[in-house]
Amino acid sequence: MLGLNVIIVCTEIKTAETLEEIFHRLGCAVTGRILEDANALNIIKAIQPGLVVVEGIPAFMDLAKTIRKNNLVPIILFADKDCPKFIAQNRNKWGVAFLDKLADETKWKSAIKVTMDQFHKVMELDSRYQQVHSAHTTRKIVDQARQLLMENWQIGEVQALYTIQILAHNQGTPIREMAEKIISAHQSNQETA
Repeated sequence: MLGLNVIIVCTEIKTAETLEEIFHRLGCAVTGRILEDANALNIIKAIQPGLVVVEGIPAFMDLAKTIRKNNLVPIILFADKDCPKFIAQNRNKWGVAFLDKLADETKWKSAIKVTMDQFHKVMELDSRYQQVHSAHTTRKIVDQARQLLMENWQIGEVQALYTIQILAHNQGTPIREMAEKIISAHQSNQETA
């Protein structure tokens, strides 16, 4: 059993009911059914489901794009088989599963697994990116502070880095924060001079 909370975004009540039955058999709880786009995003943000199943029609495409762009929740898009243009245009855009409206239960189970795996990979990559970006920014700030100390105190690179480390340790602050203080103090001195 999958144990996910699911929201179904679909204009057709009969299709939504069929999907709800499939999800219940797969061990998922359908926590919401949205029939129009009006407040869909607010509802999804409020409920925070484990998965959103979105009917692949133009009325819901902006919603799907917003959900995916903000990594709010994994998405499965579904549409009629007679929508080859839609399928071709959207199959690889969001890195989510795509299914025919009439897919059987085993395909839905597989699509859910693929979608969840892809979503978790995207979130992990995003987290790694944020860490690398933060480390890069920290390095730039520390380098700027190091350069200021070297120029103002006529000391070498190693001594400047050591000075930042000692000041940070003595004040119980992270090195980045100490480097920011050094830069800020330098800028204040420049403005008053």
